[in-house]
Amino acid sequence: MIVFARTARLPRGHVAVVSRLVEPRVVMVTHANWSRLGGERGHAERDVTLTDVSRDNDWSAVKVWYRDNDGLGSSVYPIAGFVYGTPLDARVPVARPSPELSGAAPDYVGALLDAYR
Repeated sequence: MIVFARTARLPRGHVAVVSRLVEPRVVMVTHANWSRLGGERGHAERDVTLTDVSRDNDWSAVKVWYRDNDGLGSSVYPIAGFVYGTPLDARVPVARPSPELSGAAPDYVGALLDAYR
């Protein structure tokens, strides 16, 4: 699990489960209450792309894919850390999707990245 730090935009923080490790600086997550689907929040989304944008490549800051506009958002979100260690070690190559957490239709960028692997 990846834990988003509390901010003015996320006063309670946010958590997401890593469902795919695409490459050392790109993962996909399953989370809820982020994008508006059908104009409403409160939905779970599978295989949403997160990109590490931290200066030191340490997953301390990310950008999140928004299905609302089919692109990475412009906001940068600070990351508080990971539950169960740091599974995104750069020494780990690409991991297979978790069938329990991955959906049949990952977001567009995730599908594109999978196609080029």
